[in-house]
Amino acid sequence: MMNIIPRSHSVVPFCPFALAISLATADVEKRSRSRAATGQSPYARAFLRHLCETREIRTTHLCSVIPEYRPGLRLNPPLEAYLAALDALIASRGEHCPLPLPASVRLRLFPGVAGRIRQRQAHRDALSDHREVLQAQRDRVLTRRRYRNLLDRAAIALRFTLPVDLCSWCSHWQDEGVREHDLLSAVMAWLRRFPSLMRLDVAEWEGEPFWQVRYDIGLTVRSAPVWVTELDRRMLPNQLTVSDRVSTG
Repeated sequence: MMNIIPRSHSVVPFCPFALAISLATADVEKRSRSRAATGQSPYARAFLRHLCETREIRTTHLCSVIPEYRPGLRLNPPLEAYLAALDALIASRGEHCPLPLPASVRLRLFPGVAGRIRQRQAHRDALSDHREVLQAQRDRVLTRRRYRNLLDRAAIALRFTLPVDLCSWCSHWQDEGVREHDLLSAVMAWLRRFPSLMRLDVAEWEGEPFWQVRYDIGLTVRSAPVWVTELDRRMLPNQLTVSDRVSTG
């Protein structure tokens, strides 16, 4: 009983284009190894000779591969331009399809290349997306670090700020980009240090905007006796601590 080999398992390519490309590549590589002259567009000419079973390449032979080719039109590129482009296409195994070849020629001669190109593009897009995600993560970490450093600097400056100068401190660090609720948190921890602010009831500020807190503090300081504000000055530290130096560095 005769064993019939399926076309999909055949050693010889079934597609006439694929067969002609295979034979043309073998011819050119053989001539290259023997250092024989190959001439201009050797892949394209060998391909057309095998495909059309001819020794002399004519425009009609090129039309069998490129139906869009119209040799009679004056503005069309010459035959040699098409042969050079076809040669580059075959030599690159379908990777490069230069003008004036239409893209349909690559799909016709190398149908598998389109899938590989899409796969590589998808891989490049995935790598690009991954790099963008990593860069966004690094940017977020850097932004948080810079903001934390800004808060530390604001807190150190607040340690050397008198209640009477609180509005100037707030305005400066708001301009620097410190968020209002962070300024409020720092002020809440700071105000208990000063005698002029001891009688303030922090609970009364529940839900109040920051400007109201600043206004109440300013009003309280302005109404305090001179001897109390002098005590406030004595509450300021007269030098930086080790942790303050590290934070400012």
